[in-house]
Amino acid sequence: TFLMIHGDCSSRGCYAMTDEQIGEIYSLARESFLGGQQSFQIQAYPFRMTPVNLARHRTNPNMAFWKMIKEGNDHFEATRLEPKVEVCNRRYVFDAQQPPNSSKPIVFNPAGRCPAYVVAPEIAGPALEKEHADEIQYVQLVKANVSVAPIRSGLDGGMNRGRREHTAGKSTGAGSVAATAGTRRNGRQWWHAADAGEQDFWRFLRLEACRSTDASRRDRVGDTGARL
Repeated sequence: TFLMIHGDCSSRGCYAMTDEQIGEIYSLARESFLGGQQSFQIQAYPFRMTPVNLARHRTNPNMAFWKMIKEGNDHFEATRLEPKVEVCNRRYVFDAQQPPNSSKPIVFNPAGRCPAYVVAPEIAGPALEKEHADEIQYVQLVKANVSVAPIRSGLDGGMNRGRREHTAGKSTGAGSVAATAGTRRNGRQWWHAADAGEQDFWRFLRLEACRSTDASRRDRVGDTGARL
């Protein structure tokens, strides 16, 4: 499954960042590749994973999943290093290493049991300290009954003001299933097979650049397309 990071202000499950912000994102991608990188990591979250935001969204049905991926965020925030991401037992595992005195390479199966692994102390220590401090603040905020954010799963989260007038009276299609249905753009057929509500299913992914000579595609995603 490929999720596009593109401009504009509406999408059917990809990441519409607005034209202004995608310019900055593409510039960062371009400079990283010109600097010799073959790829770079993208970490996508529903919001900044702060205790305040977690407390405000505490009633969201996706909270268990969000707390799971927060572990990867904690690893990065504590070390400023890209976490190594694996999947086993249908959950994410971060910075897993082979246990000491083990000669058998660890193998991760997304649907299988997690193998024995360890996390380097220089990563696990600071990350656990951050997790503990965040949890204390989170509990205090919940006890203080901080206001709860509305749940918008499956709904269009709004759009850039500059596009509202242009799309007045038109449906963005958000919140509806578009499986085996398509819309025609620039004379070509673009197919969607996902519920727009899947935007709540955030994943850790790696970004690769792909360049297109197709003028109609450039109109849609800019001179350099971002492919996940």
